[in-house]
Amino acid sequence: MTEGRGTRALSGGPNAAPHGEDYGGARAQLPDAAHGASVEPPEEVEFGRARSRSWHALRFLLQGVALVLTAVYPLVVWRGLLAGSPRRVALVLLLILVPTVALRVVGGTSRQRAWQGVRHLSVLPFVSLAALGLAAWLDSSGFILAVPIAINTLMLSAFGSTLRRGVTPMVERFARLQVPDLDEEQRAWCRLWTRLWCAFFAVNGAVAGLLAVFAPLDWWAFYNGLLAYLLVGAMFAAEWTLRRRRFPQLTAREVRGA
Repeated sequence: MTEGRGTRALSGGPNAAPHGEDYGGARAQLPDAAHGASVEPPEEVEFGRARSRSWHALRFLLQGVALVLTAVYPLVVWRGLLAGSPRRVALVLLLILVPTVALRVVGGTSRQRAWQGVRHLSVLPFVSLAALGLAAWLDSSGFILAVPIAINTLMLSAFGSTLRRGVTPMVERFARLQVPDLDEEQRAWCRLWTRLWCAFFAVNGAVAGLLAVFAPLDWWAFYNGLLAYLLVGAMFAAEWTLRRRRFPQLTAREVRGA
């Protein structure tokens, strides 16, 4: 009896709860040094969350700027070359593109697995940076005007390389991001449209090159800044419309999987 009283007195008196339990019998949330458990302070957790939100907001902003710049690139070049030197235009474009590409490289790991099948297209921003860098270094407008040609050439190479026997066509890779299993007819459809996109990139790049060499600057800007985007939109609209008619069951599966 004496030993029991002494033990209880050392542990905090007759009403003290055993180690690891509270007064209601529930386990107390006590740190266990033996297991090395540690709890981050609330202010550190909140700081980490705020930093993550700021990072995502900055990436979203710069990606939006890059998207807008891609759309108005020919118009910016047109106005810039009329008002200043090619070096100045290239430097302005580089100041906008470099942070965006850097953020994509550093923080672009969340979708790497899903987009691994189309990773060949990730080199496009670096080609634009290289062309603009040469334009700034040599003070030459030719490299600036060559950006649409280089992009179409790389797209043609990326799509065309997937038409080899035993290789999954590029359009099928995009399709499998939404519908993992495709039957033989659907795979043939994807191969057909991969060929059509190859033809489009070949013609579009050739027209951009001819305009860059032989046509006035405003013709080049009009085609690459407006007509080319309308043609791309027409290709997407045609494929989407024909696919809905050819494979109505596939469209229903896409809606259910969305």
